[in-house]
Amino acid sequence: MKKVLLMIAGVILAVGLTGCAITSGNKKETTAAPAQDTTAQSREQGTSAAAAAATTTAAPVTSAPATTAPTTTAAPTTTAAPVKEAYQVGDRLQVKNLTLLYVSSGDYESPNQYQQPGDGKKYIFLEFYVEYNGSGSTSVSYFDFEGYADGYSVDQKYMMEDGLGGSVSNGRWNQGKLYFEVPADAEKIEVEYKESLLGNKVYKFLFEGDRDSGFKPEPKTTPSDGAIQPGESVKTRNFQISYLGCGTYEGKSQFDQPEEGYQFIYFEFEFEKLGSGERSVSTLDFHCYADGKVCESNMMSRDDEISGTLSEGRKAKGTVAFEVPIDAQVIEVEYEVNMFDGEYVIFSFVK
Repeated sequence: MKKVLLMIAGVILAVGLTGCAITSGNKKETTAAPAQDTTAQSREQGTSAAAAAATTTAAPVTSAPATTAPTTTAAPTTTAAPVKEAYQVGDRLQVKNLTLLYVSSGDYESPNQYQQPGDGKKYIFLEFYVEYNGSGSTSVSYFDFEGYADGYSVDQKYMMEDGLGGSVSNGRWNQGKLYFEVPADAEKIEVEYKESLLGNKVYKFLFEGDRDSGFKPEPKTTPSDGAIQPGESVKTRNFQISYLGCGTYEGKSQFDQPEEGYQFIYFEFEFEKLGSGERSVSTLDFHCYADGKVCESNMMSRDDEISGTLSEGRKAKGTVAFEVPIDAQVIEVEYEVNMFDGEYVIFSFVK
């Protein structure tokens, strides 16, 4: 499925609005949604509280999302590795809590007749595995990379398949490709990754033609502790969030269909503003993961997306939608409570 909202999110992420640390001082209270006789527990990094006895509201229990380390052919770890002058296929770059594994490279032929390289040029790709094991979340996308052929800057291309991008939170991962248009006779092609928007440190990756490391990530199928279930609700500092339900849906036309082996899913929420002042809520505040991997947002075929700026007592109701693998075992959506604190709440998709 095409990545329209991903590109919008990427632009916002590129200017540094994500990647902040989780704080443990902001507690969330979980209660049952009005339509259900259940009591949910909220989760929050680094703290825990005992349940209050004989009440209808559960005391908040906070915990980090449960994750398992990937077991792979060339498994990345957080152990520091020597910084290389240039990285080749199969190499792993460790930048603080972020792992970048150079999975493969090769020439790329576009199936789109309207998107073809210019005369004397060709398309190439570099594929990366990204894993984050730190506080809050971070973003790695094509905005963080620049390509060069024989020392000259080349254009990066956005292809509608397997692109690299998206927010990655603690224990989550992503895998995707970067595409460039380069001279067909270029002798040396390099791609540089910049560690941060304001930093000067860059890391070089060499294009090596058709090469594959054989790396295969292992899905992370352990559900997160304290994830909110359909019919439950949770309180944050600014909102009472009711998780109304979830399900699958069909695209509206033949041009709006999931990729083979994937399906469209939605989560429905109601937000009520607590306290004074105004706060906004939108689909960009949510990130979906299937077995730990970043999933693409998909709101093109829906007209009920959640969005609004709310003052005290006001409400907004709507959905967020994603394209996920049909065989995914654990699907979760994270709502970013505060982008500057890196605080989030996790909601489970129930099949």
